[in-house]
Amino acid sequence: KTKKTYELVRVSQKGGEVEVVATWDRKAGKKCRISGVAVSEKNAFVADWHGRRLIRVALADGQIKVLAKGYPFPQNIILDGDSFLFQSSRGVFRIAQAGGKAKKISSNGISPFHTVAANDTDLYIIAEDAYASSGAIERVPLAGGETKKLTAWRVRGDLGSGINQIGADDQCVYYTKTQSDYTSITARLK
Repeated sequence: KTKKTYELVRVSQKGGEVEVVATWDRKAGKKCRISGVAVSEKNAFVADWHGRRLIRVALADGQIKVLAKGYPFPQNIILDGDSFLFQSSRGVFRIAQAGGKAKKISSNGISPFHTVAANDTDLYIIAEDAYASSGAIERVPLAGGETKKLTAWRVRGDLGSGINQIGADDQCVYYTKTQSDYTSITARLK
């Protein structure tokens, strides 16, 4: 019987051989589901959906450390200085790259329904639950403070608005809207 494992691999941008950096066990009976990866100079940070955990993998020697566990549906890791943000079904959290207790940044941004992005100062959330009648884009200061709704919309039908990806830079928030025959990208000044 084949052992159920994850592998973190690396390959040069120029091509070449695939190098296995680390291998670790995954939850028995579950399909492979890595729902987020972010890489710093020294480490890779991995969200394990079925294992309900966040893992740090040292790129130099493949050493693995579980940084947080018990967070349902972790995904979308965003590096932020010496910490990182991640989503779970409980909201968006920040945890030190070295490990420690995760701190809740927002009760919104719940996975798998909400989508998040961040720049140097703020977290942006597409907040539209499954089968909801409305949705919104919200801004949450990373340093703490009040959540601000930037825009909102009504949802028609049970398929959602089609607004599904978000990004941000110093000037604008960008989001995509996908319909059956087109995709649009909107840039909104912050």
